[in-house]
Amino acid sequence: MRDHDSNRLRSPDLGRPFYLVIVDYDAGRYSLDGPVAEIEVWENKAARLRSAGRSVRCFQTTEQQAKLTADRLRSFQYDRWPLRSIIDPPMDAC
Repeated sequence: MRDHDSNRLRSPDLGRPFYLVIVDYDAGRYSLDGPVAEIEVWENKAARLRSAGRSVRCFQTTEQQAKLTADRLRSFQYDRWPLRSIIDPPMDAC
């Protein structure tokens, strides 16, 4: 029997908070938040954006790895944005 969750990202230490990284490769920006305890909502939102043709990824990691990831993204001129702004951008004011 196939484990349907085999492709899901897991917390580095199951049951413990982790750091969430979301990268928008199209816009050259990223967000970093943590510690957080839930990723499913963010994975689902990122999957919907990918289905619409956007190059957006989210993943969980340790605090140390999150900092290294952020340093690496900054070295490629990526801008850090607030967490929700990449997945749920604010509506333009009318």
